[in-house]
Amino acid sequence: MANTTSIDGRTIEITLDGSTDWEWDSATEIAAAPELSELSKGRLWVHSIVFKPSAADDKVAIREGGIAGTKMFDVICVDAYDEKVMYFDRDFDGLYIDASDITSSSSAKVTIVMM
Repeated sequence: MANTTSIDGRTIEITLDGSTDWEWDSATEIAAAPELSELSKGRLWVHSIVFKPSAADDKVAIREGGIAGTKMFDVICVDAYDEKVMYFDRDFDGLYIDASDITSSSSAKVTIVMM
């Protein structure tokens, strides 16, 4: 299985498979969402990030700068309806999700709204 990435306007939506890294500048993600090719040449201006869990205790951490970078979004959800939102209105040196930072039974989603 693999993560599914799509871009619509200023919104990146990632459906996580729970076992695969997600890197905004990887060839795999750029092949899935070619718009990331242009975005990955600079810094990413983020308005907000939303995590939509698929089950109780789903969690995700998003890092800046690389797979081992600093966590800038780190959440765990009580149940499948416990969406987490964080507002930033600033730029980041890329966004990355290490597979070890994901706990999800299936199809949890991360939505990144860019400025």
